[in-house]
Amino acid sequence: MKVSLDQLAKRLKEQHISVTPQRLEILRTIISRYDHPSADAIYQEVRRHLPMISFNTVYKTLETFCQLGLAIKINP
Repeated sequence: MKVSLDQLAKRLKEQHISVTPQRLEILRTIISRYDHPSADAIYQEVRRHLPMISFNTVYKTLETFCQLGLAIKINP
Protein backbone atom coordinates (compact mmCIF):
# COMPACT_ATOMS: atom_id res chain seq x y z
CA MET A 1 0.00 0.00 0.00
CA LYS A 2 1.41 3.35 -1.05
CA VAL A 3 0.99 6.18 1.43
CA SER A 4 1.12 9.86 0.57
CA LEU A 5 3.45 12.49 1.92
CA ASP A 6 0.44 14.22 3.50
CA GLN A 7 -0.53 11.05 5.37
CA LEU A 8 3.01 10.68 6.71
CA ALA A 9 3.17 14.33 7.73
CA LYS A 10 -0.12 13.85 9.57
CA ARG A 11 1.37 10.86 11.42
CA LEU A 12 4.32 13.01 12.48
CA LYS A 13 1.98 15.70 13.82
CA GLU A 14 -0.05 13.08 15.69
CA GLN A 15 3.16 11.99 17.43
CA HIS A 16 3.99 15.64 18.24
CA ILE A 17 6.98 15.62 15.88
CA SER A 18 7.65 18.88 14.02
CA VAL A 19 7.11 18.66 10.28
CA THR A 20 10.26 20.34 8.98
CA PRO A 21 11.43 20.77 5.38
CA GLN A 22 14.25 18.31 6.13
CA ARG A 23 11.88 15.63 7.42
CA LEU A 24 9.51 16.14 4.51
CA GLU A 25 12.33 15.81 1.98
CA ILE A 26 13.59 12.63 3.65
CA LEU A 27 10.05 11.20 3.61
CA ARG A 28 9.63 12.25 -0.03
CA THR A 29 12.85 10.45 -0.89
CA ILE A 30 11.85 7.29 0.94
CA ILE A 31 8.41 7.01 -0.64
CA SER A 32 9.74 7.74 -4.12
CA ARG A 33 12.01 4.68 -4.07
CA TYR A 34 11.21 1.04 -4.66
CA ASP A 35 14.40 -0.36 -3.16
CA HIS A 36 15.80 -0.37 0.37
CA PRO A 37 18.28 2.53 0.25
CA SER A 38 21.03 3.00 2.78
CA ALA A 39 21.13 6.07 4.98
CA ASP A 40 23.98 7.33 2.78
CA ALA A 41 21.94 6.86 -0.41
CA ILE A 42 19.06 8.82 1.14
CA TYR A 43 21.50 11.50 2.29
CA GLN A 44 23.00 11.85 -1.21
CA GLU A 45 19.55 12.22 -2.77
CA VAL A 46 18.23 14.65 -0.15
CA ARG A 47 21.37 16.78 -0.54
CA ARG A 48 20.38 17.53 -4.13
CA HIS A 49 17.37 19.45 -2.80
CA LEU A 50 18.78 20.58 0.56
CA PRO A 51 22.55 21.07 0.07
CA MET A 52 23.13 22.21 3.66
CA ILE A 53 21.66 19.09 5.30
CA SER A 54 24.10 16.96 7.27
CA PHE A 55 24.41 13.20 7.27
CA ASN A 56 23.79 13.27 11.02
CA THR A 57 20.42 14.98 10.47
CA VAL A 58 19.40 12.36 7.92
CA TYR A 59 20.56 9.50 10.14
CA LYS A 60 18.81 10.79 13.28
CA THR A 61 15.65 11.48 11.30
CA LEU A 62 15.66 7.94 9.92
CA GLU A 63 16.09 6.61 13.47
CA THR A 64 13.09 8.70 14.56
CA PHE A 65 11.04 7.37 11.63
CA CYS A 66 11.94 3.82 12.64
CA GLN A 67 10.84 4.46 16.22
CA LEU A 68 7.52 5.83 14.92
CA GLY A 69 7.01 2.89 12.58
CA LEU A 70 7.35 5.03 9.46
CA ALA A 71 10.47 3.22 8.29
CA ILE A 72 12.14 -0.11 8.90
CA LYS A 73 15.84 -0.58 9.41
CA ILE A 74 17.32 -3.53 7.56
CA ASN A 75 20.67 -4.81 8.75
CA PRO A 76 22.55 -6.71 6.05
